[in-house]
Formats: sequence, structure tokens, C-alpha cells
Amino acid sequence: CAGTFSSVLKATSLFHPEHHVALKRVYPTCAPGRLANEMRLLRRCGGAAHVTPLYGCVFEPCGSITLVLPFMSHISFVEYLPYFTVSDTRAYLRALIEALRRLKQCGVIHRDIKPNNFLMSPRERKYLLVDFGLAENELSRKRGGAFPVPGNPAAKRARVQGDPSGGGSAGVGNTGGTTTGASAGTAPPLMSKPAVAVAPLIQPNAPRAGTRGFRAPEVLMRSKRQSCAIDMWSAGVILLAIMSGRFPFFHAGDDTTALYEIMCIFGSQALADMARQIGKEISVDKPVAGCGLRRLVTEGYAFPRDGSIPRAAPEDYPASAMELLARMLDVDPTTRITPEDALKHPFFTDAEKQVDDVDVIEIDAPQRSEPASGPGRVATAEEVASAAAEVSNAAAKEVSNAAAEAATTHKHDAATVDNAAATAGAAADDASAHVTPDAASARVTPGAASA
Repeated sequence: CAGTFSSVLKATSLFHPEHHVALKRVYPTCAPGRLANEMRLLRRCGGAAHVTPLYGCVFEPCGSITLVLPFMSHISFVEYLPYFTVSDTRAYLRALIEALRRLKQCGVIHRDIKPNNFLMSPRERKYLLVDFGLAENELSRKRGGAFPVPGNPAAKRARVQGDPSGGGSAGVGNTGGTTTGASAGTAPPLMSKPAVAVAPLIQPNAPRAGTRGFRAPEVLMRSKRQSCAIDMWSAGVILLAIMSGRFPFFHAGDDTTALYEIMCIFGSQALADMARQIGKEISVDKPVAGCGLRRLVTEGYAFPRDGSIPRAAPEDYPASAMELLARMLDVDPTTRITPEDALKHPFFTDAEKQVDDVDVIEIDAPQRSEPASGPGRVATAEEVASAAAEVSNAAAKEVSNAAAEAATTHKHDAATVDNAAATAGAAADDASAHVTPDAASARVTPGAASA
């Protein structure tokens, strides 16, 4: 793929054909300071927490420099957007925030967080943050200036267009004037577009590097107090695109329109308060109330809700997801959630707790029960004695009943009594046949029954 300052190629090792690397071939027109800055920052924070490492660099005779980076097979964000589930979103966002935490720990501002710079392989749960061409040291930013980039072609083009600051913004008047917003781009349909003006109270020296639609409010206003918080805003815009199903979400063609789009969500008062904190002033011809993130996501959902698309709708996400989104898209960078706090947010911790709280119930194997009767049954001595007693009692009762019946009818025929005794004896023989041979001594004989 090709970009403004470089192109990326896939290369295969001649000695290990199964091993691939990515070659970032930087064009000779790229400022040497920019390239040296990228290599320095990659050496500092690369190779951990989903941040791409730098394997080395190659200096070509033609003047180009090639960076050797790891190759990762990935899927396009736009291609996978219709398939994002809640678990996919959680895994993707967790990896991105872990990478931002790594950069913050190293004092690095990426400045260009967007889906194209965060490669993903959802099936393998692999993610990689790349492209540090616009990154800078946060410490140098706090001291009042970015890493010097001599001969920046973008700055030259901006000066030709009449912006001495090198930004080319039509919405922020860095020369001390006030710009009124009759801007290009389509305004969100939730509000009618007012006139917007941004005037600096001080003369800033701040970049507006980054991709359109992912710039934080302080970047759009050229604040000198830019920090790693601008990367968290960009990550929040990605989460907003995932939950709403709209990408790109913001379509502003200039900074003034971009500020207006943010106003339509959070209201003009919130943006004016933040601008005052950084030494700026925002004025509008009429106040903008703001629709709020929840309404924006639910009513602006881009995919059908009939189940034809295998993705999570806004209502499928837990309430903590919307709360985290609001914290990441806080217009005030001083209260915007940090990567450390974001990783402790319930959107992540509740899911981990649900996994940890699952009780593993161990079910013992059922004991093999012996059959109550049957050919495979071996009776105990107690069972044999009990069975013999039952047979004896049944036979005696049958004889007694027969004798009583004979006495009542005055039929004292000895043959009748003998027949009854014989019948009882046969019943006893039949019952004793169901016990083991060891119970033969307990069998009731007809003679005993007669007695």
C-alpha cells in the first residue's frame, strides 16, 4: 500500500521462505527529521503491548530509506465492520487501549490513531499499532513545540494558501483574526448549522497533524497543551464508529465544520468552556443543545436490526460500553479517561468477572448399583435368611387359611387338608428356587408346612 510519505511492501526471506516482513519504503521527499523521529520512538516503545517493533533499516543508493517491520496478515476494518460482536469490540478496544497505555508510559503521542493504523485479525485475536510517522515526544510537546520537521511539504502548501502557521485550517484563525463558518462539508441532520467562529486569545504554536475525523477538539483549536489524551479521543471515535455501524463517522472537510459536528453531540456550551481553558474563545450565532451520544448511536445505527447482519446492535451492548464511550469522547482533555483507568472500566472488568465467577461444578461419577434381582445377583446370608422366613410365613398362612375354610364348611376330609398342605409345599419349593444354592437349608418342606 502507498501513503503520502511512504509505501509498504510485503517481503519474503530468501533463507526462510515461511518468514515474511513488511518493508516501509520512505520516499526521499520525506523530511529526515521526521524519519529519525519515527525510528527513535519505535526503538523506545515498540515490541510490546501490540506496538509494532522495528527490526532494522536499509539505506538505498537512490536516497530512500526502508524500515524493516513485522508483517501481519489482517482484515480491513471496513470489511469487518458488519461482523463486530460485543466480544469482538471488547477485544479490539482492549488491545488498542493497551497500546495507548504503552505509549503513555513511554511519553509518546501517536497523533494518528485510526483503524488503518491499528491492524487486526479478529479470529486470532491479534492486533498491531503501526505508522509512527506523525508521532512525537510528549515531553517536547509540553516544553512548547513538536519535534522540528524541516522542509515539511504540507507546511509549504499551507503557507501558499495563506495560513502562516502551516496548518491550512479555514476554521481557526491563528493570525489573530476571526473566521466565520460558511464551511464545506455536510452538517449532521440533527441540527441546523449556525455560524461558528474560533478566535485565539494567545498566539499558539501547535500542530494539527492527524487524520480528518479523528482529531480531538484541542487539536482542532490548536491548543499547545496537547497530550496523550488526543489519542484516547481518536480511540473513542473508533468505538463510536463500531457501535453505530457508521464509518467514517465524522465527514467534516475543515476544522470549523469538525467543531460544529462535535457541538451537535455535546452542545456549544461544553465546547466553549473547554476552549476558554486553553486560551481560546468560541462564539456561535445561536446556542446548540447537543443530541447526546446515546441518541446519536441508537437513532443513527446504520445496519438493519432484523438479524440479517451478524453484528451487535447498540442495544446489545451493556450500559458500561456507552459510559466508556462518553468518557473517551470527553471534550475536556483534563477529565478525559486515561488508558490506565479505561482498562479498569466495568466494560472490561465485568466481562472478566463473569468468567471468573463461573462455578465449575464437579459431578461425581454415579456409583454402579447392583441389580435388585436377576441372574447376576449374589445374595448375602442375611438376605437368604429373610427370604426363607418370608416363604415359611406365607406357606403357614396359606395352610391356616385352608384349614379354617375346611373347618367352617364342616368338611374335615383328611384328603382336603393333605391337598392344602401339598399346595403350600409346592409354593414354598417354587419360592426357594429364586435364592442361591446356599439357602437350600432354609427351604420350607411340605412336612414342616403341614406341622
